[in-house]
Amino acid sequence: MSLTNMTLKTGGTLAVSGGTNLVFAADGTTIQNGVRLIVPADTAYATRRSATFSTKAATIQPDGDYSKIMRRAQVVWPMVLASGKTSFSTLRLELSIHPEAESSQREILRSLAAQILFATDADGFWTNGSTI
Repeated sequence: MSLTNMTLKTGGTLAVSGGTNLVFAADGTTIQNGVRLIVPADTAYATRRSATFSTKAATIQPDGDYSKIMRRAQVVWPMVLASGKTSFSTLRLELSIHPEAESSQREILRSLAAQILFATDADGFWTNGSTI
């Protein structure tokens, strides 16, 4: 399959099974309206994996409407290249939603995002950049 005829499910149950636990813990770094987590098992600072989560509340705008609620998550996986330089592989997720949206819409968007990350229809996109 491909992106151009991708199928995603609404109302389904998503779960992860198998694998090995990757444990994160707060590292005390100050993140405005958020938290930064590290993998404490990574003892080398240069290749320590991390995750950052931040939130922005809706605010009333001059016209009386509300700004959107923002939720951001980022995972960084550093690696030392053969050249000796460090590269930072990064995954970013963002949810932007109006505060009047029903909570069910937020849950559906989160489910669709998860499926886009692992659906076989999107494999060509994530692996090769294919948009067809």
